[in-house]
Formats: sequence, structure tokens, C-alpha cells
Amino acid sequence: MNMFAKDRKKRSYGSILLGFGTLMCGMSMMSGAASPLADQPEFLAVLTLFANPLFGVLAGTLMTAVIQSASASIGILQALAITGTITYGAAIPLVLGMCIGACAPVLLSSIGANKNGKRTALIYLLFNAIGTVVFMALFYPLDAIFQFQFLDQTATIFGVAVVNTVFNVFATVILLPLVGRLERLTCVLVRDDHVPQADAANGESLLDERFLASPGFALEQCKNVVSQMADMVVFNVSAAIGMIEHFDPEIEKTVVQNEDRADKYEDILGTYLVKLSARSLTEAQSREITRLLHSIGDLERISDHSLNVLELAREIHEKEITFSPGAVRELEMLISAVIEILQLSAEAFQHDDVATASRVEPLEEVIDMLCDELKARHVVRLQQGVCTTKIGFVFNDLIANFERVADHCSNIAVYLIRLKEKGKDYDVHRYLKGIKTPENADLNRMFDEYRQRYYGELAGEERVKV
Repeated sequence: MNMFAKDRKKRSYGSILLGFGTLMCGMSMMSGAASPLADQPEFLAVLTLFANPLFGVLAGTLMTAVIQSASASIGILQALAITGTITYGAAIPLVLGMCIGACAPVLLSSIGANKNGKRTALIYLLFNAIGTVVFMALFYPLDAIFQFQFLDQTATIFGVAVVNTVFNVFATVILLPLVGRLERLTCVLVRDDHVPQADAANGESLLDERFLASPGFALEQCKNVVSQMADMVVFNVSAAIGMIEHFDPEIEKTVVQNEDRADKYEDILGTYLVKLSARSLTEAQSREITRLLHSIGDLERISDHSLNVLELAREIHEKEITFSPGAVRELEMLISAVIEILQLSAEAFQHDDVATASRVEPLEEVIDMLCDELKARHVVRLQQGVCTTKIGFVFNDLIANFERVADHCSNIAVYLIRLKEKGKDYDVHRYLKGIKTPENADLNRMFDEYRQRYYGELAGEERVKV
């Protein structure tokens, strides 16, 4: 089934059955290999040591740490149980030690991980170690009082499995109410580095390369990071726009730091996605990677424009530039449209919402019309002497940046739409040319809606002195 089935689901079932059969075959081979040990005095002497709980826990821990698989260790113990030489008195501490030893591969894999990765590995170790200590502190005093007879009985395969299950259930029940305390303890043992937030957020650990072994999970992580990048970019543009009216040096620092973070996001994500693209991927995953690579480029450019707007806001503040009431009103209309298109494109990206994405292009068309109209109106004000050339440069630069932001938002929305249209490429211009037709009723309806909202008031006005 695994080799000859054409259906992917059937091949997966075949892999499951093949793995289960291999496991059973391995158990049978280990049982056969362990059978002669039952007649060896030296082996029986070693097993006698395991009846001591401390020796048993230590032996189980070391064996599992070397093998780096708790399942394999339990399997070996079950194979030995078939020989009839393992009692429950020896099996219980061995199983407890194996649970602790199971943390070894997790701890090793956390060496190159970030702080939260190290804490996750540590909390796994603490969970099993504390569970073992509490279990032994309760079980062996009770044994001293009640003299449990089953400890001298020969352990069975099923009995070893039951011991393992009982311990894990016991540890979970005991430690579940203490999760908060364990979390605080790991935070104390693995402290945060005292570095700026921007540096910490953009380290090599932003995306762990070990996830590349699981392309589906790695791709989902990339989408989450790009989603965070989108939120940051929307904040940056909104904050920069707010600085036009009220300049705040503290917000300026935040915008500059976030723009630097956006550059690092693009570098790290781009490198990670290229590495991921070299893995064995489905067609859908390959298309998603292409979409993300396009999107992070547009998000980074939007962030660049937020910095441009910030610099213009600083110039307005330092040179005490004042726009005419008409220019202020027109900018407010354009800004409202730009904020909406930013939010629409971010929401569409984060939720894979094609319906929301389809609203972006009609709004982008209205923003283009609005920008052209605002430029023409400003020329009239310059001719009438209402505004100066110095103000005109700043005004036109603001409009140009807002127009480019809308263009990049349109690109992000188109990438999502094209992703959902299987078999299509990511040629934005070809797509837009194809949909901008009189027959596209939905597009024309949304265009009319946005034109009435943001452009209708200006369309009925004459370009007169204001």
C-alpha cells in the first residue's frame, strides 16, 4: 500500500501500518535476544540492584538519555519482562528514570533555541523530575507501611505499560494546578537578556531552522511572523500620519525602530522562505511561499513610506508649515482612505479572506483619483497665492507617499486572490487589466461605493480659492 497506492491518504495509511509492523517485529527480535539473559547470574545480579529505587531511577535515566528515546527504552524493558526476570519492584523505578531520561533529547535540541525554547525544555524536565520525586515520596513510605505484595511479582509487558501510564497521569494531576509556579520558576532559571526589544525580536531565533524539517509547520510559522509584520507596518503608517498634526519625539523613535525591524523581518523571512522552498513541498505550499515572498517585499516598502511620511511630518513641525483649511480637509479625506486600505489589506492577508481582498483594488482606484484631484486643486491654490511653493513640495510628497502605500496594499490583496485561483501566476498588472471591465459588476459597485464616500464631496466642488 505504501509503495503502490496512488492516493496520498492510502499511502499514509500504508506508512502507519508499516511502522506498526516494524515496531512489532523489533519487539519480537528484542524479546528473542533477551531470552538467554534469564540464565545469566551476572544479569540477575544487576537486576537485583534495580530493586533499590535510587539505582533503578538512575539506571533508567542513563539508559534513556543514551538511547534518546523513551519509547525505545520502555520497549526494551518490556522485552526483558518477557524473560520473567523483571519484577515490579525493579520495573517501577526504571520507568520513573526513563521518564526523566526522555528529557535528554529535548534539552539537547534546545541548545540553539531562543529563551522560550529553553524554558519549554526545562519545564519538561522539571515536570518529570518533580513528578518522580513526589511519586517516590508517597509510594515507598506507603509500601513500608502496607507491604505491597505485587512488587515481588514478575512484571509483564502490559504491567510495564500500566506503570508508565499511571505515573504520567499521577504527575499530570499533581502538577497541573502548579503550572503557573513552574512557569515562573523556569523564567527565573532562564532569564531574559537585557537587550532592546527591537534587537530581541529580530534575532536569528525569530524562525527556528529546525522547523524546516516539517514544511507545513514552518510555513505556518512564516505566516504568523508576516502577520506580525503587517500589524507593525499598519501601526507605523498610522503613527507617522498622526505626527503630521501632533509631532511627538517618542513616537518618532518608535516609528524609526519599527522601520528597522521591518527591514530585518524582510531579510530573515526572505532567507528562511528560500531555504524552505528547497524542501519537498506540495504545489499549494510552493505557491504560498511565493505569495509570502512578494508580500513581505510590499510590506517593507510600505514601512519605508511610513518613514518618508515621518520625515515630512518632522519638516512640517520644524519649519512650522501650515496648510490652508482646504488642503487640510483634502488630506483628511485621503488619509481616511489610506488607513482603510491598509486595514483591509492586512485583514485580508491575516485571515486569507478573498472577499476582503477584493475590496482593496476598487478603493485603490479611488485613491488614485483622489490623489490626482488633490494635486490639481493644490496647483490652483498655488496659482491663487493661497499656498506657497515650500508648502506645495511637502503637500505633493505626502500625496505621493500615500499613493504608493495604496499601490503596495493592492499588490498584497492581488497576491492573495491569485493564490486562491489555482494555476494562476502572480502578474498583478495582467490580473488588474483582466478585471477592470464594464462587465465586472462587483468591482464597479465597490468602486462607486468608495468613490461616493471619499471622492463624491470633492467631485461636486469647483476648484476655487479656499
